[in-house]
Amino acid sequence: MDYRVWIKNEDWNQSDEAALREIDQAVEWGKEHSIHVCINFHRAPGYTVASPPEPTSVWTDEETQRVCAAHWTVFAKRYRGIPSRNLSFNLFNEPVDVPTWPSVMGQGLFLSKTKTGLKDGQQNPMVITGRFDRPTPATIRLGKPSVTHAHRPRRQA
Repeated sequence: MDYRVWIKNEDWNQSDEAALREIDQAVEWGKEHSIHVCINFHRAPGYTVASPPEPTSVWTDEETQRVCAAHWTVFAKRYRGIPSRNLSFNLFNEPVDVPTWPSVMGQGLFLSKTKTGLKDGQQNPMVITGRFDRPTPATIRLGKPSVTHAHRPRRQA
């Protein structure tokens, strides 16, 4: 998901309740149809694999880390009580080759801020997506599940 969908007036400190209700509906449909939902930030405050890049970095900027953790806290509180068989959280999509990853994640700086919010929810699985055949190193050190992708997209002639 892209955090810009659920913020108001391009202000990452304000949530748009109407947009969040649409995400609520998707989570509910998953429960109704026995489909596990994994909430995954493809674009988080300070992080994306897409273009354009974010203006600040979640890996190096403390304010961005605070805001990103606050976004995850909104989801943790919002989905309190939903069993892990129905819902999990994927903090970032495919964060590979991040030079400061060990200092931010390995020391638990960002994750500890996020876990504070997630404790308010249940013990829903929290994963961090790797890419291709490479798990994210911090997930190993922190004992978090790592989800990797085995696809290699390419253009068809």
